[in-house]
Amino acid sequence: MTNLKIVLAGVAVVVLMVVAQDQRWPQKLGVVGACGATAAPSSAPGGYWYACKEGILNGFPSLGADHCSNLGIVQHREIWQCDMPLASVPGA
Repeated sequence: MTNLKIVLAGVAVVVLMVVAQDQRWPQKLGVVGACGATAAPSSAPGGYWYACKEGILNGFPSLGADHCSNLGIVQHREIWQCDMPLASVPGA
């Protein structure tokens, strides 16, 4: 019985190391929010568009400090339009 516990603990450590190796695992699991570039709608092709996914801990990331306009939520993603491309986006 003790050997089984040691083996299970070892397997858990290995799995944790594999998951932690990818530095974006919190975004992939939905723990923290993340944003990514998205295609502009045909009705408003100008600007740079980003879609943000909500995280369990922090909700939707805000791009308001980057001079972007929040256009609402579409299909569980918050849509932002920016005048210029962002150097870094949350979760990217």
